[in-house]
Amino acid sequence: MESADSNDKLFYTLIKKQKQTVNENVQTLKVNGKEVYGTEKLSEAWEDHFQILATPEDREFQENFKVKLALEQNNIIENRIKNGQETLENTDNYEVQKAIE
Repeated sequence: MESADSNDKLFYTLIKKQKQTVNENVQTLKVNGKEVYGTEKLSEAWEDHFQILATPEDREFQENFKVKLALEQNNIIENRIKNGQETLENTDNYEVQKAIE
């Protein structure tokens, strides 16, 4: 019985040591084929990456039909408000279906 207890103790000691030595932080990052090292450089690389994701190129943005439609709708609402006109009321699916028929 003592042998099993000492084996368990050794096992859990080894597991604990492995957990303590693992560094979960990113040490290197490959950007455009080049490896980036160091905390400051890694932070800059991540910042650049997320900046690119957050700001699409204008041509890509304008080609998106849904974006064009949303911009057009926003312009209509803005113009109606600026001209003192009433804005459109919300409609439900029933009213849309009725208008289509």
